[in-house]
Amino acid sequence: MVILRVLLYLLQHQHAGTEASNILGDKLQQKMDAITFTQERMKRQLDDLEGKTSVSLVNHDATVT
Repeated sequence: MVILRVLLYLLQHQHAGTEASNILGDKLQQKMDAITFTQERMKRQLDDLEGKTSVSLVNHDATVT
């Protein structure tokens, strides 16, 4: 009977550890997704600025060497 209680105790703690690990994994994935989204947004903004800069240079007859 004591062995059964010990096994039950260990299984409950293992399950709690698994749940905590899953929660941390989910939070990590959310952070990674947020970073990826931010990087993509910044890349689009940079591309947009580069496009505006090249248009501005063409409109002013400037050449870049």
